[in-house]
Amino acid sequence: MSTDRNCQCTRCKNKHLESERKSVQDKKFSFASDLVCPRCGCKNFYDITPAKAWCRMSGVIGMGTADEQLDPYAGKPILFATGPHCDLTTRLNREAERAMFGWVVPGMPKAKDEKDAMVILRLWVNRCSYANGSRLARGVVFDLEVEA
Repeated sequence: MSTDRNCQCTRCKNKHLESERKSVQDKKFSFASDLVCPRCGCKNFYDITPAKAWCRMSGVIGMGTADEQLDPYAGKPILFATGPHCDLTTRLNREAERAMFGWVVPGMPKAKDEKDAMVILRLWVNRCSYANGSRLARGVVFDLEVEA
């Protein structure tokens, strides 16, 4: 696990790295310690590391950094969304279908061919892009023409 993730405190909204948190002894268990915000001492954080969401022709959605999407056996990924990790996860939970292994673009696994799958993906991304640029989007942008 990397200790240099970008974090934001839920209480004071202080943006800092995970490695900058202070270690404080836990009040309930004397043998444990908590990592707290360097400014206010809060224990809860958002992960605001920049993330990207992509999918394959099968409709399976993946999320992470640009380096994580390179799997030579799975085909070329189609990048369709960018934003902070915590907010992108929330939007995908709301917009995509849940499967046993993660998220799936609705209707895409049932597509007859590659052209039909791209039409379904384009319609779904256009539907999800309703909040692009608004305060509700919180930095998440759905667009098939985003830079890789």
